[in-house]
Amino acid sequence: MAERGLPEMSNAQRWGIDVSPFPILVRICAALEAHPLVKKAHPSCQPDAQADA
Repeated sequence: MAERGLPEMSNAQRWGIDVSPFPILVRICAALEAHPLVKKAHPSCQPDAQADA
């Protein structure tokens, strides 16, 4: 589920969508984003990443 939900939540926040009605999801995603392996897998950390990723 994280493979699907985390990118969706990140994009929602990136594009300014109000995610406050989903505090549990916000908390889960914040915990996942703090994990070292998830940070390493972030699109902006990939060798072919574009500047706005």
